[in-house]
Amino acid sequence: MKKPLGWSEDLGSKLKALRLDQKVKQIDLARSLGISPAYLNLIENNKRPMHVDVLEKLLTFFQIDMNVFMAASEGVKLHNRMEQILKDPFLQGHSLEASDLDLLGKNSSVSNLIFSLHEGLKTSREQLHRIQQRMFSEEERNESEGASQDEDYILDRTAYDEVTDFLEHHKNYFPDLEDAAEAVLKAEGVEDVRRGSALAEIIEKRWGIEVIARDFPPRTNLLRLYNEKTRRLYVSNFFGVHRLHFQLANFIGLMMFRDEKTIDGLIEGFTFRRAEAAGLARVNLANYFAGALLLPYKQFFDLVQSSDYDIRALEGRLGMPFEPIAHRVCTLSRPGMSGIPLHFIRTDLAGNIRKKYAGSGIKINDRRRSCPKWAVHTAFLTPGILRRHYSVMPDGEVYFCSALAEVQHTREAFQVSNAISVGIGCRAEDAHFMAYSRGLRLENPDRDAVKVGITCRLCDRPDCTQRALPSFKMDYEINTLNRKANVLAQVKPEDLLLIAEESTSAPAPKPPEKGTGKNGRASNTAGNKPRKAAKAAKSRGKSKK
Repeated sequence: MKKPLGWSEDLGSKLKALRLDQKVKQIDLARSLGISPAYLNLIENNKRPMHVDVLEKLLTFFQIDMNVFMAASEGVKLHNRMEQILKDPFLQGHSLEASDLDLLGKNSSVSNLIFSLHEGLKTSREQLHRIQQRMFSEEERNESEGASQDEDYILDRTAYDEVTDFLEHHKNYFPDLEDAAEAVLKAEGVEDVRRGSALAEIIEKRWGIEVIARDFPPRTNLLRLYNEKTRRLYVSNFFGVHRLHFQLANFIGLMMFRDEKTIDGLIEGFTFRRAEAAGLARVNLANYFAGALLLPYKQFFDLVQSSDYDIRALEGRLGMPFEPIAHRVCTLSRPGMSGIPLHFIRTDLAGNIRKKYAGSGIKINDRRRSCPKWAVHTAFLTPGILRRHYSVMPDGEVYFCSALAEVQHTREAFQVSNAISVGIGCRAEDAHFMAYSRGLRLENPDRDAVKVGITCRLCDRPDCTQRALPSFKMDYEINTLNRKANVLAQVKPEDLLLIAEESTSAPAPKPPEKGTGKNGRASNTAGNKPRKAAKAAKSRGKSKK
């Protein structure tokens, strides 16, 4: 196994500086090193380690000594780190010239002091963020209930939030459930349970339960009903073949959990503070099992890799909707056969986040509100058409996001029964693995990415035109004379410089003299009308006498 080098964290920066100095194309160097251009790009950006065999090929290619390479470009690390620090929203408007960086490079004590201060700022900001999250939750709860209650855990968190914590604790991968699904397929001798009546036959064979399709009244929205006395499972005809398959697979999972105690250890091994959270986690694990049974891991993994995570293409290949495929894609974490880390968001038309999983590391608000500029929300503007963009967070982290909104109608057709949007994405450095990132450039995140936040109340961006609520992180002073497109956006001192030259170079215009026009003559303006009217009234009085 290739061993990564761990004795220098800026090898990639040194390599990039050397390549640019020698005017070597990235694709040519990658070919000589025996790696892909994408992987070389990750090494140069210090996102992946440099292995010993790669370093040896590198030194041979450039015909340089190891010590020369390690001593080269000592200022690159300092420059890159300062560049990252200056992207901090707190330092907006500040910049350093090359001469300033040279001075810092010569004075390591000053540069180290700057780095330490910035690390302290980040730590304090994270602590403040947690405190503000709690204050915000308590404020919302007090507003809705009119009273405060003492709680020994974070306020305003629901059972759904606890289940999300449970899934992320296990990295959304449950090998016991994968094994259980594969054991069912092997025992029944079937490769695809979605064909014919395989699922119904499994239920009848294992538990003696008859599956009956039935037309439930449309307004009941029933998916299935189980009569334990008659050993009959009634499933709805209305919701399509995939939902029928999913409900049967989910039912198989729940029956197995009951009989074989498959997930009791998982549930009992996690601390749920709300009573309903454990039951909700059980439902989610049954959903996970259904996905594993309908889409066996290895076959599905191969399909995802060969399609470059093109979920829309897989819809036609698998005959399944976007959402369940996206769900399953986020579970590909088997050691030695894992996909890229992904995040998953499901929201409704009002912006309430129903499901979430932050496998990519993206920060998703604990409550239901989130940034309206996220792709998962803007997808409602074009239902049925995939939306995609790069998203840059206030802390500078960049993600690739894609989303699809779907609108479902009732039998009456004029009523919408459900409108959902499903978003899926990854970190920017993994985006090249996904087909949907093709054609989108990311040369400069400030220019090429959508500036998003977590939620308005916790957002650092002072100039957002879509801010709906003031942030706890900033003080607000509403200025009625100077304002921006959003009344909460602050007019900064540098904005006022735009008119400073005008006020100093051009003399202020003198107000016109009373009763005179532009040429100094008596004018027919409104200011003269009262005097004329009084004179006319006086002459009329004389004529009457």
